[in-house]
Amino acid sequence: MYNIMSFEDNVYRYLGLGVVILIAIYILIKSLTFQGKILEGLTNSPTETAEISLLNTVASTSTENITGQNNKLQDVLSVEKYRTDYENLLIALEEYTNIMMFSKVVGIGSKVAGLSKGQAVTDDILSEIDKANKLKTFVDTLNSSMTFIDKSKKPNKLW
Repeated sequence: MYNIMSFEDNVYRYLGLGVVILIAIYILIKSLTFQGKILEGLTNSPTETAEISLLNTVASTSTENITGQNNKLQDVLSVEKYRTDYENLLIALEEYTNIMMFSKVVGIGSKVAGLSKGQAVTDDILSEIDKANKLKTFVDTLNSSMTFIDKSKKPNKLW
């Protein structure tokens, strides 16, 4: 009986050792394959070069398309022809927006003054503050538009 137990113990030992060896070989092969993929990723394969070339072509084509759209819009808007009209429009809009913004600020001030001591700011007041801030953002937009007009080509004068 001692020999049978000993034989079974040896079988299990050898089986366990075989499983450990197989797992070690599996891990070794996977790590080598992984390292190969890393090295392969560091080099430019023909597929990657083709993809980069395609991206460059798309970027170039997109730039040409956008430039074409810009030219069409400038032709439609006729900035050079109506420069003065556009500048006057932007100036009038800025003045109107500043008046509206000032009106909002005065209204906010009177509402805050009407709050009792220690009372929290109401949602109505916060809403009015938000509207005033949006008007300020619109003034910034108007200024950007004026800068665009100023940077546009000046009309050629013959004299």
